[in-house]
Amino acid sequence: MPGYQAKTDEDGDEGDETPEEAAARKPYVYDERHTHIVRASNLGAGTALGDFEAEILKLGTAIVHDKIVVIDPLSDNCTIVTGSHNLGYKASYENDENMLVIQGDKRLAQAYAVHILDVYDHYRYRAWQAKNKLEGKPRFSGHIDLNDHWLDHYVNGPKGDITQYFLTGW
Repeated sequence: MPGYQAKTDEDGDEGDETPEEAAARKPYVYDERHTHIVRASNLGAGTALGDFEAEILKLGTAIVHDKIVVIDPLSDNCTIVTGSHNLGYKASYENDENMLVIQGDKRLAQAYAVHILDVYDHYRYRAWQAKNKLEGKPRFSGHIDLNDHWLDHYVNGPKGDITQYFLTGW
C-alpha cells in the first residue's frame, strides 16, 4: 500500500510542500485488490468550478472529521464503530474519548456506509483534479458524457468491486 507521509519540520508540524514534494506522495488515488484509498486534496486556485472559491485544506479548518468503521453493512451481523476515539494510544489512555459500537442495525450501517462513500467520492474528485493539474492534464470543465460509457470502470474496472459488493454482497 502507498505511504502518504507528509513533509514535517523538526517539531512534527506539516510544512508547505512544493509540487514536486506533493508528487512524491503519490498516488492520489489507490485502487488495488479490493483496497480503495484517496488522499485528501482541495480545489485550489484555478481548479474551482464556476463561481466557487478555492477551497482551504489546512489543519483547523476541516469540514469532515468522522471516525467511523462500518463492517459488512449488508449482513445481519453488521457493525458500526463511531465516536470521538481516534483508535490510538492517547485516545485510550490520556484523553477522555468515547467509542460506540452498534451491531445488527442494517439500516443504520447502510446509512453510514453511504456517508463514507460520499466522503470518499468528495475527496476522490479533488484528488483526481490535483493529479491532473500536477501532470499538466486537462481538468474537469463541467462537460458530462451523454452516453453511459463512464460507468464501465464502476462495473468492470478498479471500482467495480465496490459496486459488486453492494449489488451482490459478494
